[in-house]
Amino acid sequence: MFRILHISDLHFGPGYLSEVGEAVVALAGQQPLDLIVASGDFTKRAKTGQYADARAFLGRLPKVPLIHTPGNHDVPLYRFWERTLYPYANYRRYIGPEANCVTQVGPAVIVTLNSTRPYTRIVEGELSDGQLKYAEAVFRAAEPSALRIFVTHHPFVQANDGDQDGYCYCPVDTLTRLKRVGVDVILAGHLHRSLTAHPGPLIVQCGTTTSRRGRAREKEKNSFVVTRINSDAIHVTLTETRSCHGRRDRSPIQ
Repeated sequence: MFRILHISDLHFGPGYLSEVGEAVVALAGQQPLDLIVASGDFTKRAKTGQYADARAFLGRLPKVPLIHTPGNHDVPLYRFWERTLYPYANYRRYIGPEANCVTQVGPAVIVTLNSTRPYTRIVEGELSDGQLKYAEAVFRAAEPSALRIFVTHHPFVQANDGDQDGYCYCPVDTLTRLKRVGVDVILAGHLHRSLTAHPGPLIVQCGTTTSRRGRAREKEKNSFVVTRINSDAIHVTLTETRSCHGRRDRSPIQ
């Protein structure tokens, strides 16, 4: 059994819910975990203090490997020259490299692709054909028995509730290509509500874990996801938390 804690859209800064953050740290410590995935938007406006707080939060989570990728809020929005000349400076300083990367953790091979585009997109994401070829090559070279996990910030599916913002623009055959190389699960965030979909690889979207910016059916709610993968099944458990209102578990898919 391989166990992943998936958090996303922490949004340190205005709107961060400290009581929910404390609850997430406590609940995470009760989980047997092999990996933590944080799928972007660590900050509200990519400021130094917000990043420092995000780094401190991450340091309190269980001491297992951490996979991360930036979100659109992790590059400066209004600080034009910073966005133009060094958009990832604070991310690199406090979180880690923002580049596409590969990580091996036990039986799992994780490919993380940066879907943000500081120069061309404000909200939406994008993956290039070159990025997908990079992921395909890694997964093809992996052992046949390896778990194949793919991580971005922006989603490949919409929430089917009328909100179409923030889509990840990518080649039309992206999901087919990821299925062809054996990807087991795709983890992403950005939508501020959780969902699962199975258009090929299993897609698991995490809502906003610690901010008051939940949307649609997760308005005024927060969530994180624990995904458990064994040889014949993937079990996804969503935990919703609210400030001062504890927790509620539900399993969207088994």
